[in-house]
Amino acid sequence: MRTVRLPMFVTGAVVLALAGAATILTGVRPSLAQPPVTTRTNQDFPDFNTDPVQTIGAVTVVNEPLVHARQADAWVVSVVGQPVVGSPTPGFLVVGVTYVVSWAGSAAAGRYRVRALGNNGWIQVEDVADQNRAVKWLNTSLAATIEVAPR
Repeated sequence: MRTVRLPMFVTGAVVLALAGAATILTGVRPSLAQPPVTTRTNQDFPDFNTDPVQTIGAVTVVNEPLVHARQADAWVVSVVGQPVVGSPTPGFLVVGVTYVVSWAGSAAAGRYRVRALGNNGWIQVEDVADQNRAVKWLNTSLAATIEVAPR
């Protein structure tokens, strides 16, 4: 038997022809399409792929930045719409009746005849104890007690 040496390109062509014949006979068709994309669901660690990675368990952040914050300028605080703060004028006060009013932090009580009822606790009174019967405005929200004066 005689050995025949074929040139290298002939050997490559024969191998390629055999592979093509096997593909045709088995029915497998070559495709130029992209391979299917797979989604990883059971990955225990993140990598540089952009797929979502589900993490189960505790996450510890070890590189928290240290922040030193302080106020640079003076605070500016304002109230928009200036709320009205006050208490209503007591409904039991009657114009023309004299009352004894004591004030918080004061031992002295005054006797005042009500001349007019105002808003937010204000009443116009006549000081009965004053010889000149001075007329003034009092704020009942500052009073400790208000009693009808005995006759």
